[in-house]
Amino acid sequence: MPYYVGNEIKDVEDLLLHSPKSLHDRFNLDVRINSEAIKILPEKNEIIVQNKLTLEKYPIEYDHLILATGASPIIPPLAGIDSSGIFSVRTVPDVEAIKEFIKTNQIKSA
Repeated sequence: MPYYVGNEIKDVEDLLLHSPKSLHDRFNLDVRINSEAIKILPEKNEIIVQNKLTLEKYPIEYDHLILATGASPIIPPLAGIDSSGIFSVRTVPDVEAIKEFIKTNQIKSA
């Protein structure tokens, strides 16, 4: 969805149907389905992944690790968090609201 907000993806329909292969071909993303990260080894820059179908466990090295858990955003109790121009990104309507805000307010950078 950030690619849509940043206009690298032009058509919102392109957000809706992707496969691991299409994401790899288009964005060089390594998407693994039916997999669970079961251990993080920060001293080795490595995670241990388990294939949920075969139960195989294997390591994956990383340069930078971003944890994105859950199905709803956690909104921290910060002063001003509900101000205009602060958004969470989870759904297509979320990114549509961001794009509309950018257009309406002529935002140049974030």
